[in-house]
Amino acid sequence: MKKIMVFLSTDQHPSPFDVLFAYDSDVDVVAYYGGVTAKTARSLILDLIFPRGPDGIKYTIVFIGGKDYDECIKIAEVAKKTYFEPFVASTIVDPAGAFTTASAMVAKVSLCLKAKGL
Repeated sequence: MKKIMVFLSTDQHPSPFDVLFAYDSDVDVVAYYGGVTAKTARSLILDLIFPRGPDGIKYTIVFIGGKDYDECIKIAEVAKKTYFEPFVASTIVDPAGAFTTASAMVAKVSLCLKAKGL
């Protein structure tokens, strides 16, 4: 079964950075939906969890991104409330790189402190 990433973005047009990240995530297909809001997210989530069935959902990833941090968090909450066993998709939330950039910084500082024996 193909691995599919469904990219839900608050932006009208996808960030090239996010698109490249998606394709480099070892998925076969990236499906992009722009201009997503918390109000429109539920129907998209329902449409992506059912067609592949309980076995196929294991090969479906939802990536929630875009520049609107608050809206991304709301979309993530909608997704969380919409999922139910066995229809729970792996979900990545990273509004404008806010979480991955912070994580990378913490990892780098941690390595530097360790190198200095602190």
